[in-house]
Amino acid sequence: MEPSSLAAPVQTQMSFIGSCGHASCIEGDAYFGSNAGTYDMWITGNNPLITATKSPNIFAVNMNGGTLNFNFSIGSSTITGTIQLTMLKDGTNAPQFLGTLTVFKRHWHLCPRSGKAGNIVPLDLTISLPPGSALVDQVVAGLAGSTTGTVSSGEIIRRA
Repeated sequence: MEPSSLAAPVQTQMSFIGSCGHASCIEGDAYFGSNAGTYDMWITGNNPLITATKSPNIFAVNMNGGTLNFNFSIGSSTITGTIQLTMLKDGTNAPQFLGTLTVFKRHWHLCPRSGKAGNIVPLDLTISLPPGSALVDQVVAGLAGSTTGTVSSGEIIRRA
């Protein structure tokens, strides 16, 4: 092992900021094919911690007792649940958050196999950092205090 891989993991606070009517949240437009809708997510419990792993651009995410509540709707189709983030892939202006969505309620006409209530389905979210923004890697390394971006894409992996 290289000496640098023996160092203690680095931890940093990460939070979401938005205006969806909750203390810590993000919201935006969502698209399914040619259909447009909206989503919002907000943190419950403590803010998550990101813990660095051996790879400089892959981080294990510890939610530290918190969850992300999730609401998504297109017309009368809706999915609600909680998100547990497990991994962050970074090193670019488009970091990707990976985790799972536990479906609480589902009323979905567009894609009937997208997950029933009680299902736990994989998901990913990609954040778009503006040009010149600090990368999450830089925040974790202490080279920048924070960074801000928008959710630019996401995917809930449907069940067969």
